Amino acid sequence: MKRDFLLPHSWKKWGWIVTAPSAVLAFCLLWSIDLWPDMYKAFGGFIDEIVMTLLVIGLLIVAFSRERDEDEYTARLRMSSLIWSMTVNYAVLIIVTWCVYDIDYLFVILVNVFMPIVLYVMIFNIAVVCARNAVRKAE
Repeated sequence: MKRDFLLPHSWKKWGWIVTAPSAVLAFCLLWSIDLWPDMYKAFGGFIDEIVMTLLVIGLLIVAFSRERDEDEYTARLRMSSLIWSMTVNYAVLIIVTWCVYDIDYLFVILVNVFMPIVLYVMIFNIAVVCARNAVRKAE
């Protein structure tokens, strides 16, 4: 059974090109770092919505683009990474729910919106690098 739910590998580069600057801008918006004083005026107050949308789109493109050598083992790594990212994300969320209160909890929830996909991308890329290194050592 052939599944075609992944984007072409060439899209991964474009996903990183969108993700990197939008992640920097999201960090600056989150911590109220004013990079350009007239940024809100230029975009009519929609800069945070634009940045968050670009961040989500970029991360989704990175997460769901094929690897150069996509095979059954890569699919297994994808599934394992997804399970680990969800487990870690919700374990952290449960701990934070009991330890953080008031407006700080709202901040944590905002960060938690992006955390599953960020964790998935990190865990999957680490797993792919480790698998490639293991193959190189075996050869």
